[in-house]
Amino acid sequence: MDFTFNEEQLLLQQTLRQYANDKLAPNYHRWDRGEKIPRALIKEAAQLGILGLRVPERFGGLMADYVTCGLMTEELSRGDFNYSLYIQLGLIASELLADHAQPEVQAEWLTRHATGDAIIAFGLTEPNAGSDAANITTHAEKMGDDYVISGEKSSITFAGYADACIVFARTGDAGARGVSAFLVPLDAPGLTRQVYQSPGERLTQRGSLFFDGVRIPTRYLIGEEGKGFYQAMVAFDFNRAIIGLACVGAAQQSIDETIEYTKGREVFGKPLATFEGVAFQVAEYLTLLESARLVSYKCLWLK
Repeated sequence: MDFTFNEEQLLLQQTLRQYANDKLAPNYHRWDRGEKIPRALIKEAAQLGILGLRVPERFGGLMADYVTCGLMTEELSRGDFNYSLYIQLGLIASELLADHAQPEVQAEWLTRHATGDAIIAFGLTEPNAGSDAANITTHAEKMGDDYVISGEKSSITFAGYADACIVFARTGDAGARGVSAFLVPLDAPGLTRQVYQSPGERLTQRGSLFFDGVRIPTRYLIGEEGKGFYQAMVAFDFNRAIIGLACVGAAQQSIDETIEYTKGREVFGKPLATFEGVAFQVAEYLTLLESARLVSYKCLWLK
């Protein structure tokens, strides 16, 4: 078994670690206090391929393997954990649209998504159902050549500045088989937003989306009616490993800073790192991190 990255991945790792250190870490406190990130910086990150990781090459993406997606997540999270959500949401949106959307919708939105000209949110969670996709109440009714959507989505990442959202709405009876997915442009009439005053993670502009008779063309249906629950569950499966590596990246950065501090801080004439009470704890945390890292990468390798 080979647990090493290839040369291209190692170069990418080095590039992203430098980017996270130079561009993300110094600005972390600004974004986390609620300052809205400029779209120009999002487009700059998109040039690294962050948003187009799983976008087909014909639409300007990289169509990278899943291990590379995890590598990018881990490295960017060392500078700002919140940036991992661009990858998480980007992967989900890219795969759902590339696998199920109409060709004209793919051509428009995947191309814009890969370049950072369009941020696509994921609208599943609701106030009363949480993320239980089988029990959502937002509904979409087909009227002629359109669907009309009404309801509320809550705790939606990028709600404050996304350009479109993949919205899960009920088109049939109660339960999982009655749920369908739609791509909804967020400038559609009848749609309003509310950004939360979150205690953290403010870079993502998390909030609620309200749909009051929002009308969209039938071509924005993603896949077939009644397949939305299945699509959501498939998207969630491998994304758990991506989340794991985001946590590993942030935790590794914290450990690395701790190690540097203990090497420089002297107590009773010796560096703090030489004391077993400190060194043993660091070794234990490094072991736990390595275990979490290997499990996450194995999952992505299997995918």
